[in-house]
Amino acid sequence: MSDVVDAVSGIKKAQLLADGFEVERQDDLKFQSKAVWTATTGPGVFGGQIMAQAVLSAAETVDAAYSLHYVQSYFVSAASKRTPIQYLVEILRDGRSYALRHVRAFQDGKLVVTVQCSFQKPDPLQPAFQLPMPEVSNPPGHYMTELDWFKEQLLVTKDNIARQYFQRSTVDLTDFPIESRFIEFRPDGQGGQMTLWWTKFTSEKVLQKLQNSDPSSSLALRKTILTFMSDDHNFNLFPMTALDLTFAEGPRQLIATQRASINHTITFFDHDFDCADWLLYVTTCPVAADGRGISTGRIYTRAGKLIAVTSQEGVFRIDTRKGDSAAKFKL
Repeated sequence: MSDVVDAVSGIKKAQLLADGFEVERQDDLKFQSKAVWTATTGPGVFGGQIMAQAVLSAAETVDAAYSLHYVQSYFVSAASKRTPIQYLVEILRDGRSYALRHVRAFQDGKLVVTVQCSFQKPDPLQPAFQLPMPEVSNPPGHYMTELDWFKEQLLVTKDNIARQYFQRSTVDLTDFPIESRFIEFRPDGQGGQMTLWWTKFTSEKVLQKLQNSDPSSSLALRKTILTFMSDDHNFNLFPMTALDLTFAEGPRQLIATQRASINHTITFFDHDFDCADWLLYVTTCPVAADGRGISTGRIYTRAGKLIAVTSQEGVFRIDTRKGDSAAKFKL
């Protein structure tokens, strides 16, 4: 168990994040968060956690014959970790092949996120196609963990703006239930760049619950975990890969005056995967303009199966001025 304690709740961080994969049922279509967590580098509760809790709430209202295949979230306002989040589920459709749920997340009466969750009865006999997994020359253990990389940057970086970001990231990644190892930036063949990561889920408590679940509940929880994981890395790096910005001091230094997710989707195409094993997350940014950017991602198993496709649009405003003179923008 972690020794890092959340300053607001007094609960150990690892426990707090694990409890975030549970919701408490208050009525047939009403649920409430058991715990939420806020990163120091983000404006509010981690969006992937709210998406995961909305998925858990929706799944509780769907027959076990249906499996989650699509999630679309729109982030309306930032959420705080100081009060619980309520999830209200609306049944839009229960068809022969598909079921559709609309989830609205509220905190203190304010709408935080809206989430559409679509469920499908699996149809494995239909024809299939996928893009092949990009070749990676080395196994995950060859690459440095993201946490160790930020710690290393703190030792060698003297620029104050970069150091502040590296310090906050180090705090956020300590006891975070995702272990990621950066592989490389690579040309995507269309004039842009791909970002490649090895990533896996590491929360012992949640993985133990997964192991003890029946097949239907296990699949629902695995897809919930992958929804949570998909919010990591997909949006964070596009300013550097697409806009050629850098943390280093100079004319292209990245000084973010605002960074926030607008919407996020994940579509599942396979039901057989292990979040505790290494997955390859490949992301690219096709466009960034008007203070917004979009990242698309593909998630593969080590065996090369494409299990999910993601898309995330976000606001990213920068200011080329230095230090405290950087402007503060709001949506």
